[in-house]
Amino acid sequence: MTESVLITGHRGYIGALMTPALVAAGYRVVGMDCGFYEDSGFYGELCTVEEIPRDIRVARAEDFDGIDAVIHLAALSNDPTGDLDASATDSINRQGTRHVAELARQQGVKRFLFLSSCSLYGASGLDLIDETAAPAPISPYGVSKVDSERDLAALNGDDFAVTFLRGGTAYGASPRLRMDLLINDLVASAVCFNRIELLSDGSAWRPLVHIADFVDAAAAVLRAPRQGVAGQAFNIGRTDQNFKVLDVAHAVNRQIPDAELVIRENASQDARSYRVSCDKAHNNIPGLGMGWTVESGIGQLERVCRERLASQGTWTRQQFSRVARLKQLISSGQVDLNDPEQVSGFARGALESA
Repeated sequence: MTESVLITGHRGYIGALMTPALVAAGYRVVGMDCGFYEDSGFYGELCTVEEIPRDIRVARAEDFDGIDAVIHLAALSNDPTGDLDASATDSINRQGTRHVAELARQQGVKRFLFLSSCSLYGASGLDLIDETAAPAPISPYGVSKVDSERDLAALNGDDFAVTFLRGGTAYGASPRLRMDLLINDLVASAVCFNRIELLSDGSAWRPLVHIADFVDAAAAVLRAPRQGVAGQAFNIGRTDQNFKVLDVAHAVNRQIPDAELVIRENASQDARSYRVSCDKAHNNIPGLGMGWTVESGIGQLERVCRERLASQGTWTRQQFSRVARLKQLISSGQVDLNDPEQVSGFARGALESA
């Protein structure tokens, strides 16, 4: 019997890869999305699946009928977007997450995979930390992940297995490319503008994970025995893929040497700095891959960016920035983040015209 998976945020940066990967693996996939980023397609078409155009905060019980597992990606994603409206960030990321999970459990869903984030480690210094480290979030986005993990842990049980996938700083090509992420931004800028610019002094540490590896990790968790992943948090990535931001910039510059590397004058230190161990995931999730490295990911992004540059001409990073897109939708009156019914109305229009 074919298992059914509902992916929230299936039309987003990671969801655009997650959806076709699970369809190819034989799952029936249903998507739930708000359609905020329909004008942010970078290349190709999205995988066609059954869709529910709805804000997660007003998801309905019947949305989960016949669903075996939920992969919850939907959120106001990353620190700058979370800072845009702290109240909306809490409403969507924490309250919306709990609402979706409660309905899923009520309707008999057996597994719930939550896209958490290493951002919850916040300012953890130079020590290599694992999943037992105390959270130290310094942004509304990070706080929302800590609070959501606490709420979801209370729902975990024998019939509802919750797994927390704490992603590192994501990078990699996607039909819904984001350029507000470290490596994506640096590579796109190098290709399109021959410039690699750091806004900080580059001394902060980041764990980096290619989104294709994250997709593979989620699929591996779906296949894993429930007792081995229920109630567990896993840092997703590779322990050897922790880097200083400045070292990442130099890696981009080595592969794209014509670009000028610039560190903004009087650049400050980024308070967010953390190095994480991903050994728990590799030791406990059967069949986990994780084959991407920063160097191979930079090469992939360079190829994709050059192909689009050749076919469609120059672009601006703002076109593919989540916070810029949301600001545009809000200022034009198309979206009110604090009104989930209005957001759902926008979603219906966006997905019908997609």
